[in-house]
Amino acid sequence: MKKGVTRVTLDLETDLYVLVVTAAKREESTKAWAIRRALKLADHIDEQMNAGWKLKLEKDGETKEIVFL
Repeated sequence: MKKGVTRVTLDLETDLYVLVVTAAKREESTKAWAIRRALKLADHIDEQMNAGWKLKLEKDGETKEIVFL
């Protein structure tokens, strides 16, 4: 195992596992990479929202704000 890497076992519901597999295939990468990417993205979004930023999506002039409950 690589230095600075911790191996973990993760139990996921089937629907979440399908999301991981789909993300890995879409990015032509591994399931581990897809999980790492999702965790880093979630952490970054959380940090920014805690600092007062809002998360919005925009398409064709329409804007949607993403709210986490």
